[in-house]
Amino acid sequence: MNDGPIDLYAQRGYYDATVTSRARATGIGSLGEGKDTESGATLLGGVQFYLDNFTIRGEYEWFNSSDNVDAWDLSVSILFHFGR
Repeated sequence: MNDGPIDLYAQRGYYDATVTSRARATGIGSLGEGKDTESGATLLGGVQFYLDNFTIRGEYEWFNSSDNVDAWDLSVSILFHFGR
């Protein structure tokens, strides 16, 4: 489990993704299609707070694409523990 009430963690990695998009209009048909590939570095940092029957987790993830377009994600989760 854990050694204390708070854990910090981090990770780094590489991603490779393909994004496909299509646009259609009723009565007209296809307006266009697009397909793009992205790759780059990703970094994640997080913290977990352990309470009696649940854990609260916060994470920040950053993506650096090959086209110099940055994206990020901030999330908060609650994990419930059963049968402890």
